[in-house]
Amino acid sequence: AKFPQSLPANVSFGIELYLDEQWPEIEAEPDVCKRRLKSRTSATVSPGENREFGEFANGFVRQTIRPHIWFFAINDCNNTLGDTSGVFVLEFQ
Repeated sequence: AKFPQSLPANVSFGIELYLDEQWPEIEAEPDVCKRRLKSRTSATVSPGENREFGEFANGFVRQTIRPHIWFFAINDCNNTLGDTSGVFVLEFQ
């Protein structure tokens, strides 16, 4: 990920992965931090030096019954981002 320069030092945030068939239920949960409990997988991401790409989070997704759309969500449930706004660039391979 590439991060806004306005990020405070020592921040981290969560990335969660959901299947398309779960998404309506996930969006219906008003507490965004409870949504993580229903994610297929999750990771914590922190920026590297100079807010460039940090360490890679490796993993894979698999589907067997039919093609799916995968939803990725970012959260700040540990409250380290504060009032930061900006563009977060995430790269998936």
